[in-house]
Amino acid sequence: MKILVMLSLLTSFLFAAEMSEKSPEEIAGVTGIPICAIVQSQILKDDIIALGKNDKFMHCALSCQIALRCGGYESLSIGILKELWDLVTPGDADIKDIEADLRGIRLATRRQANNDYECINRCDLIYQGDKK
Repeated sequence: MKILVMLSLLTSFLFAAEMSEKSPEEIAGVTGIPICAIVQSQILKDDIIALGKNDKFMHCALSCQIALRCGGYESLSIGILKELWDLVTPGDADIKDIEADLRGIRLATRRQANNDYECINRCDLIYQGDKK
């Protein structure tokens, strides 16, 4: 599985030279790599982690915030890629993480959360009883 993931990524990056003049949306459309979601996850994750909440809350809130910025498809794509990565590394892959991602994405796409603050508050209500 690890080889398959690495080959897929390598193949995608072979197009990098051709894509240097394209926007992140155009690159994502051609390569399938969720560029916006990758960038936003790196920008946002430390603030979510600093809240000290449980894992499912973090998946929900981060996915919601990414969906607000990049759309639901990219947010789900990065969530799935993260769990696939956890399968081939010492990480802890969990289907319930994808479920939490989907809850956050739905909050954003259904306009139940319209900003970062609402993503955090709504996900906190959903996952407040879960242990860290």
